[in-house]
Amino acid sequence: MNLNPSLLLNSGHTIPQLAFGTFDAIRESKGNMTRAVEVAMSVGYHHFDCAMFYRNEKEVGAAIESSMRKYNVKREDIFVTSKLMCEKHAPEDVRKSCETSLANLGMQYLDLYLIHFPTSFKYKEGVEFDVHDPNSIVFECCKLEDTWKAMEELVSAGLVKSIGVSNFNKRQMEVILEACAIPPAVNQVEVNIHWLNTKLIEYCESRKIVVEGYAPLGSPGLMKGKVKSLLEEENVVEIARKHGKAPAQVLLRHGLQRGIVVIVKSVTPERIKANFDRITRNIRSTRSSDGMLSSFSTRAIVAE
Repeated sequence: MNLNPSLLLNSGHTIPQLAFGTFDAIRESKGNMTRAVEVAMSVGYHHFDCAMFYRNEKEVGAAIESSMRKYNVKREDIFVTSKLMCEKHAPEDVRKSCETSLANLGMQYLDLYLIHFPTSFKYKEGVEFDVHDPNSIVFECCKLEDTWKAMEELVSAGLVKSIGVSNFNKRQMEVILEACAIPPAVNQVEVNIHWLNTKLIEYCESRKIVVEGYAPLGSPGLMKGKVKSLLEEENVVEIARKHGKAPAQVLLRHGLQRGIVVIVKSVTPERIKANFDRITRNIRSTRSSDGMLSSFSTRAIVAE
């Protein structure tokens, strides 16, 4: 089996099923993400999930470029995603935003470009943006279908190979599907055993849209003290013990077996290597173990 199996997108391109996330949620010290990307490339990650909102595209792009040279990896053998920020939904801003991400990453094209969130807003002048402070922004009305048409033009221009959405619900996706010439190839949303998102996954599958799941481990750094860690759930620990694996490997394998792309992030070299461990794919799916992991959900959402 391929170390990193791929899924076929409705655009005709393939996407590696295990992705390395570059969201620096707790603002690690500068340089950690560079080292993390280099380690990820060394163990076999060829799929990198980026975004302008993460404010580290230059760092990530430089690490990808140097690692490609070091490990003799061609650009066509890696898959890079970026995302359109909320304040860039106006059709005239879409291409400029994409070109900025390309420049930051040092690339000629993106494999996938997503609308990061369905909402659009502008920053308040003179007020520092705070993701937790709604008073730091002013919401504006940019029609999703208009933003999407500008996204489609990126494909025609050769700047991106596939386009998609992120954090969209069924209703928001239907707005685009009813007006699109190019359907979304991907919907990236939170998926883990605390937030299974089963109905949305089934809907996307019915429309031939691949689901990417972020926070498969529940973002223990962000959620510490707020909800029980997925890595400590009794069912997860028991399955890991039976197979001689780490709880994180069990959680990642569960996502892969659901047929979605799994996005995992760490800045610890040992964890990066363990998460990609090809032996992880030898954790056999059984009805009982799948049921143990899929039968409960605390509805605790990391990204809300």
